[in-house]
Amino acid sequence: MSILPPFAQLWRLLRVLRRHDALEIFQPLAPEAGLGALAFGLLRGRVRKPELGLRPGQRLAAALVELGPSYIKAGQLLATRVDLIGEQGVMDLTALQDRLPGFDFAIVCQEIERQFEAPLESLFASFEEEALSAASVAQVHFAVTKDGAPVAVKVLRPGIRRAFARDLKLFRWLAQLTAWLPGTRSLNAPGLLAVYERQLATETDLRLEAAAMETFFAYNEHEPRIVIPRARWDLTARTVLTMSRVEGVSMNDREGLIAAGHDLEQIFGQAAELLFLSIFRDGYFHGDQHGGNLSITDQGQVALVDYGIMGAVAWPLRVFLADVLMALLQRDYRAIAQRFLDEGYLRRADDLDFFALSLRAVCEPIIGQPLERVSFGRLVGQLLGMGRAFNFVVQPELFILQKNMIMAEGIARRVAPGVNIWTLAQPLIESWMLEHRGPRARVKEELERGLASLRRLPDLADKLEADLDRRQAASAAPARWARGLPLFVGLGLGSAAGLALVLVAAALL
Repeated sequence: MSILPPFAQLWRLLRVLRRHDALEIFQPLAPEAGLGALAFGLLRGRVRKPELGLRPGQRLAAALVELGPSYIKAGQLLATRVDLIGEQGVMDLTALQDRLPGFDFAIVCQEIERQFEAPLESLFASFEEEALSAASVAQVHFAVTKDGAPVAVKVLRPGIRRAFARDLKLFRWLAQLTAWLPGTRSLNAPGLLAVYERQLATETDLRLEAAAMETFFAYNEHEPRIVIPRARWDLTARTVLTMSRVEGVSMNDREGLIAAGHDLEQIFGQAAELLFLSIFRDGYFHGDQHGGNLSITDQGQVALVDYGIMGAVAWPLRVFLADVLMALLQRDYRAIAQRFLDEGYLRRADDLDFFALSLRAVCEPIIGQPLERVSFGRLVGQLLGMGRAFNFVVQPELFILQKNMIMAEGIARRVAPGVNIWTLAQPLIESWMLEHRGPRARVKEELERGLASLRRLPDLADKLEADLDRRQAASAAPARWARGLPLFVGLGLGSAAGLALVLVAAALL
């Protein structure tokens, strides 16, 4: 770690944050007394009159927009941490507008021609000069290819890679500094920084975004309810991404959806099912499902664009999350605590009962409501927020997942009040849980573990024999009977394990 920070960038950051009083949102995390409280007070500066009645999250969002693209992206990542900034803060940062004036069309032409070493008119039959949208990283134009296919062309903003590289120096210094401060283990600043750098790599090398889009398509190739753009690899390079054009009505547009004849309950239930399947069936999900990236086609399909942020959940983590959600629905808080202990989140078995008690205290006010009013996004947020109280580290992918759940619920509440998307998706959720985490699934899992143990027995016997050979070599008169011991041990263990597996399978299946 570099001892000295990049002073110019650090000073600019503090100056802008103080001018907007943007650090107020972190006040609940600050120590109440001592040097920590003094340091936070100095960083926050003189408390100013709130800007036009803006909430703390809105003031932080305004500061991040002023600071520039790197900070906007950092704010989008911070919006995954409901445990740090609260649910309202998450919603305020989720609404962070990543829109900037478009750059000149001459620069667009120059970049495309530089990447493909050919004139623009030889690559496209037509190309709209006015950008469809312009963000901090890139802007998008509609075009038509030479073979007549309507496409959307994304072009990287000039100089954006250098800007991110410059700001990353400060972010790395802050993450390393945070790791040295007491009581910050659960923040997992290094883990968040790793996710941030991975997202920047995907968003600033459009070949990686194209690859993520194609990977997501591969998972959903036979799913008729979803539309995913396809990359045109012949017209894609590091700074240019050409993809098939996808059009529809934004899921934020209630009036437009109704005018198009869509059933709001049906489309939101469908969107919730698709999100659930992406997480639990595939373990690979779109990580930025806000209204601007979600639309409904004329045929009622869910269309997803912008694949710069993706989430991946490995099978063991999916199993853990599924077990926790099942226990939540049954209000079995001790079972949840036991799963956290088994996964190593809790360091001591002594914490089990107190953790279960704490879970009940924070979850009952939510889960005690009628099912149609339960917010699963908030429930997961409460679980992840326990990391601060019990000082355990949660994988950043879970925060991205939980942010998506809150965003999906937020869109549904705004556009279709009274509709609970998880209630609509409940039959699918129950079916998946029963198939993969029900009694039969658990027996199958135990059998597979037992078979794996049986397959390891020959190696165990070989190790025992090798160990005995070494001991016999060191002994003057080794006993003859010892030479056959590994074989007897292996046969005995194998027979016992095999018999146990057969009895379990016969009894439970």
